[in-house]
Amino acid sequence: LFGALLTRYFPDAQARTRLVKRLLLDESLTVQRAAIGSAIGLEDPELVRHLLNRLGDIRFANTALSTLAATGNPLLDQIEDAFGFTGQSVAVQMRILQLYGKIGTVE
Repeated sequence: LFGALLTRYFPDAQARTRLVKRLLLDESLTVQRAAIGSAIGLEDPELVRHLLNRLGDIRFANTALSTLAATGNPLLDQIEDAFGFTGQSVAVQMRILQLYGKIGTVE
């Protein structure tokens, strides 16, 4: 858990992205939640898709929403794509609308 929390301060974005992706596979929900929180500022498309998918999981939705909102504008295209994805659940679409509100940009 402590390692997942410290990941946020890792200086190399690529190495940090790889580490966060590995931690998201940990069996501990606490470690997964900490890894999601450590993904702030990372713009890796695969990781962003993973975070957007976590919006539909009640165990991780709030943390994923906060992380995506803190990263903000660079993710808008991916967020928009996820909203319009065929078969996207209403719950995830509602979270994406909340995410737009938190980002609060004119773009």
